[in-house]
Amino acid sequence: MASPRQPAAPRAASPSGAESAPGRQGWLSGIAQGLFTGRSATKPLVLENGLIRVKVHQASGGIVSVGLPGDSGNRLSQRLALRTTRPPPAVGQPWEDVHERAMHSGMVADSVERVATMIESRGRLTGAGGDVGAFVQRVSLADGLPLAILEIEVRLAEPLSGAALESYAACRFAWHENEMPDIRRSLNLDAIVTERWRFTAPHFIEVHQTASRVERPATQILTLGLPWHVRSGEHMLDAVLPADATDPVVTRIAVGAGLDRPGEVAIDLMARFV
Repeated sequence: MASPRQPAAPRAASPSGAESAPGRQGWLSGIAQGLFTGRSATKPLVLENGLIRVKVHQASGGIVSVGLPGDSGNRLSQRLALRTTRPPPAVGQPWEDVHERAMHSGMVADSVERVATMIESRGRLTGAGGDVGAFVQRVSLADGLPLAILEIEVRLAEPLSGAALESYAACRFAWHENEMPDIRRSLNLDAIVTERWRFTAPHFIEVHQTASRVERPATQILTLGLPWHVRSGEHMLDAVLPADATDPVVTRIAVGAGLDRPGEVAIDLMARFV
């Protein structure tokens, strides 16, 4: 699978099954019913349905925390950004890896409010020179599933330029800096451990904490057809979004945990949203 601007092909998997880096619990029944309502918590920027709890940040409009019943801490946070990359250093200057030259815009919400059974955020992506884009993000929950659905609209102030995986709009995910989880990408609907910094995963990504004392279900990002993803740090992951400077581009992505067959859930959601 190739990016529209043809980034370099990923490296092949190693014999161990992990990939090298540069440097049935009936979950489908809820989707089959087509119920995406969620149940309101007492706090206005919190959604919960008894299986998952999501809190939205008042200032940014992104997701500040995701948790299942019984979780003692936050699993995942999320925000939108525009990534750009500084040019490489001149000859004779100290070498910098491309990830060290990455710059991400801020996410500033102008409004965050509950609209029916979802939370809607509207605001701007901000850079050093001013606004670089605008966004709308809506978060809702799937009834009967530990799953949050994100509907994202991004409009850029100017067209993108540069290499495809160095200049892009992103849905950024972050986990706790003290956690060093396995990152697993979907490959033919299987979850394969990857150590790549750039990889494809058109159906789902799993953040699987293996070093914790208490085993807990993997946190899952259902990418719903978004092919390309970039590790932007040890504890951060960018899902590359389509974006345009003329019209907003609507994208859906989902976040959950403990899904027994996330690939099948992703395919069912993709079919529903076509």
